[in-house]
Amino acid sequence: MSHEHVPDSQAVLMGVTMKINSQGLRDREFPIRKDSDAYRIMILGDSMTVGWGAPVETTYPKVLEILLEESRPDSAAPRCEVMNTGVGNYNTSQEAAYFKDKGLAFKPDMVVLGFYINDAEPTPRPSGG
Repeated sequence: MSHEHVPDSQAVLMGVTMKINSQGLRDREFPIRKDSDAYRIMILGDSMTVGWGAPVETTYPKVLEILLEESRPDSAAPRCEVMNTGVGNYNTSQEAAYFKDKGLAFKPDMVVLGFYINDAEPTPRPSGG
């Protein structure tokens, strides 16, 4: 991973507030150990997943979470948690590295890889000292 989001940070980018939680995600906080009544979906991806330029509630991971919750047949069915682990300018290799380094600890029930044509590009090297 050549770069990551800065935990507990925020900025206004393209006119939209981009707030990053303490886990480095543009999402709410997730306990490492998920609740027994939860089905956890982790979405890996780049700027399309993180929702560059979009309000957080309109990003596709959050829309998916809302739709899954609305379609839950009853309160006995597992709650769906959809984690947005997208980072702008990541490629598939970086997303896989994130998953191995940090994502596995969350023990997701399902992993979805958001893919865009530029995800096949080489991994950028870190700059600086």
